Amino acid sequence: MRIDILRGMAIIFIVTNHVTARLYKPEMNSFSFPTPSRYGYSSAAEIFVMLSGYMVGFIYFKRDDVVSRLRTRSLQLYSYNLLTFVACLPFLLYIAQFQPDRFNLAYLNEDPFKAMASFVALAYAPSLLDIMRLYIAIMLISTVLIAIGRRSELVAFGISALAYSLTTALYLIDIDRVLPTSFYWFANPFCWQFVFFIMICLGKRRFHLKFFARLEGINLVGHAVIWLLVAVSAYSAKHSWLENIPASDVMASKEALGPVRLIHALLMLIFYGSVVTLAKSFLTIEPFRTTATMGKYSLQCFLLSVWLTYGVVTVANVTDGDYAQYVASTIGMLAIIALFARWKDRRPVGGSPLAHEAKQERRDRHDFTLDHADDRPR
Repeated sequence: MRIDILRGMAIIFIVTNHVTARLYKPEMNSFSFPTPSRYGYSSAAEIFVMLSGYMVGFIYFKRDDVVSRLRTRSLQLYSYNLLTFVACLPFLLYIAQFQPDRFNLAYLNEDPFKAMASFVALAYAPSLLDIMRLYIAIMLISTVLIAIGRRSELVAFGISALAYSLTTALYLIDIDRVLPTSFYWFANPFCWQFVFFIMICLGKRRFHLKFFARLEGINLVGHAVIWLLVAVSAYSAKHSWLENIPASDVMASKEALGPVRLIHALLMLIFYGSVVTLAKSFLTIEPFRTTATMGKYSLQCFLLSVWLTYGVVTVANVTDGDYAQYVASTIGMLAIIALFARWKDRRPVGGSPLAHEAKQERRDRHDFTLDHADDRPR
């Protein structure tokens, strides 16, 4: 349940950040919804990817056919991505006329059919859906690493680390001179696969049991140190301390998942774990129960949030949205996503192959919970 709460927190922060970035205007000169991921060197996207990788190791390594199941999962992700794009297309075509650069929609505005074909080929993605393209890519890369890891996990880790190091080195050289501009991804899968694979290995080992046990074993001073480190990192980011070190743009790059960004993302994961640990006595009541349900269906909740975000941006373009609309959109979207997650949790699974795969995943999660009943909050 605690892992699901962490995933649910990531979804809440992603949704809030997306709406704030698209609807909040500095001239409003009013309160905007704060989230921890808006301060510092990383964002909620890193937490989303890290926990997704952890769940791969957490769930899929219970059976021998892990590689084939991950390929099926990649197909499922691709189908979700395509269906979401189709659902968002009316909004995208409208927004492309007014804000093509803000949502990476210039390509769609200039040549819609070619852009759609590129999306199908995973060669293009508008903003918000680019993380799905990344997710599919690193899932496929991970199937290769896992296949190698069946013989030697150390070799697989070495290959993953080498790919990360070499790709980061290209950014230090100036990747625009090494690779064509068409290669651009908001997050390079050859960099992000590294943290994804690390989390797969940790999930395979049920590391969260040791992680939360360690957090429960420290006193309030220890938790205060974690919170202080987060505050210091936020202050340093605000005052641009990184500018004083060489290659600072690469060190905190989102595209390259720079070392500083990676370390900060790990710190934020520990911070969220600290929050959940301190609130352990309240995890079975609201709002934690609903947050856990959102985390349980984090992928579906994220895709719904993408459609809703494009919808509220379209409405804001028509109505010249004001501060009240920003507040109402943020609260309303979170409420809709929470209700969707609760409905999804009660809904019977259908009979399609992908539905059966999802049903099997639910069974695996249930089996794991029964096998590790000591992990339930008391």
